[in-house]
This record gives sequence, C-alpha cells and structure tokens, in this order.
Amino acid sequence: MLTAQGAPHADLGAIEADGVLNALDVNVAGPLRLVQFLLPNLLSAPNPIILNVTSRLGSVSAQANGELSELSTSYAYKISKAAQNMLTVSLAQDLKGRVRCWAVHPGILATAMGQTDASKALGTAARQLRKLVDSGVQASPRFCSLGEQDLRWQTQSPSHSRVRRSFTGHLSGCGP
Repeated sequence: MLTAQGAPHADLGAIEADGVLNALDVNVAGPLRLVQFLLPNLLSAPNPIILNVTSRLGSVSAQANGELSELSTSYAYKISKAAQNMLTVSLAQDLKGRVRCWAVHPGILATAMGQTDASKALGTAARQLRKLVDSGVQASPRFCSLGEQDLRWQTQSPSHSRVRRSFTGHLSGCGP
C-alpha cells in the first residue's frame, strides 16, 4: 500500500487554516482510512508493508535543528508530513510483527511542485522504491531516504551534550 501528496508554499500571513486541514486530511487521515479499509487484506497477505511517501521536511528534529531552514516549503506540507511520520510510527507499534510500516522520502524529485534544484527523475525513484520493497528488510518503523542512508527519527539536540536515543531502523539504508 502506497500513499503520497504535496502542497504549495505560502508566506506566514497568507497561510489558510483550510489548506493545512486539507493537507492533514490527505497526508494523515487519508492513509489512516486506507489502512483501516485494507487492514483485513494486509493481515492476510504474506509479508505486508505500508509505505507512506513522506519528506525529510517532516522531520521535527531536523527542522528544530535548522538543518532544512534554507528550503522554502509550505507550512501545510511540513506539518502534514510530520504528522504522517507519526502515523507511520503509530501504525508500526499497533501492527508490530504483522505489517511493516515505513515512511519513505523519495529524494528531491523533478516535479512541478519540487525544488528548483530537483534532479531525481520519477522513474529513478520508482525503481529505487521497487528495490526497497524487494529488499526483504523487516525493520518497522523505518524512515527511509531512497538511494541514501535511512533518516533518523531523532537527532542530537544542540542544547544537550549527550546524544538522545535514536531509532534508525535498518542501518544499511535504502541504498541505490
């Protein structure tokens, strides 16, 4: 099962709550409804997996650490992708040992809504996703970046000297 959606950028003063609510409906409530509807099929399938197409921009820790502050992205997109990542973790906890649940960042895709420097072709991402699904990795939850190392659910806080526990899922990444 695969879910995906994007949202256009707007300045803070121009953000409409309806746009944020729509993005949450599409990126969080939509996948949740789909899982609920397909759950009997997922539970009876051999080696089932839920793939939520997310974004590294939905990483709360990366955003809080300023790692992505130079990117111009809509509030609705970032908020809904962060919520979708939590949905992925929650589903993984509820379906532990029965259904793998992965949040997959496809990379910087060359689409009409993508960043101006986007270079990854959709066909390349599709091939990488197919390879990822066929990899047999059983980790769940997992926060993948296609063609790269897995993303961290949590990073070191700049205000603390100790490293917080982080879950990286499969350490060898979602490689090329």
